[in-house]
Amino acid sequence: MATAATSGPIATLTPIPLSTEPPAGYSWWNQDVFYEIFVRSFFDSNGDGKGDLNGIISKLDYLNDGNPETTTDLSVKEIWLMPIFPSPSYHGYDVTDYQAINSDYGTLDDFKRVLDEAH
Repeated sequence: MATAATSGPIATLTPIPLSTEPPAGYSWWNQDVFYEIFVRSFFDSNGDGKGDLNGIISKLDYLNDGNPETTTDLSVKEIWLMPIFPSPSYHGYDVTDYQAINSDYGTLDDFKRVLDEAH
């Protein structure tokens, strides 16, 4: 039976303390907290058993309440939504219309509200 031999770590990671500025050339996304949301399972605002865009809006203060002095939120700075377009599958990666919102999640106006409220 063959086994892989290693002579040491593949990579060395150096943590950056939150209280210091990142080194020159360090990209902004390396210091922000991202939160990926699968809308269908995040929060159901209308009781139909599926998460929706209004559910995201209702939980924005949980993600980041806008006050850096509080400790009751997750300090999220960036939200990454999994596909929210119409799709025949539950995960949404086989999009049928890139200019519409999956009706299970809400409307285009709901999405615009998510953007406005998140900012």
